[in-house]
Amino acid sequence: MSPGIPDRRRTNLTNYFRDMSTILLKTGRGTFNIVNTADIVFVERLKARSRVFLVDKDLRVNIPFIELCVQLDDRFEQCHRKFLVNLDCIKKFTNRNILLNTDVSIPMGMQFKNQFTEKLMCHISNQTVRKSI
Repeated sequence: MSPGIPDRRRTNLTNYFRDMSTILLKTGRGTFNIVNTADIVFVERLKARSRVFLVDKDLRVNIPFIELCVQLDDRFEQCHRKFLVNLDCIKKFTNRNILLNTDVSIPMGMQFKNQFTEKLMCHISNQTVRKSI
């Protein structure tokens, strides 16, 4: 975080981007990317950073995984201690793996399985209701 920007302004900026379905990702010293959250397929936890996989590329960001989990909207759910996936990008899943529409397979953590499955079913039913309206 930049020492020159007060926390209140930084929070307001983050909320502004969240409201627009975009997120501000810091990828280097003084380098930021504005990313549409719909373009995020999944996020991987690294040691002190995260790796965000978009539809067309991936970014190593200087944002902790937990902070990204909080910043992203309801279409994202953690399925493993190292992975957060976009529920709109799931092609199919089993008890052990999730296959994304980019043909990437993500492991399913046993401690996340029940919560993930409930969230996915709720997400699917909400989308079905929206399409019927």
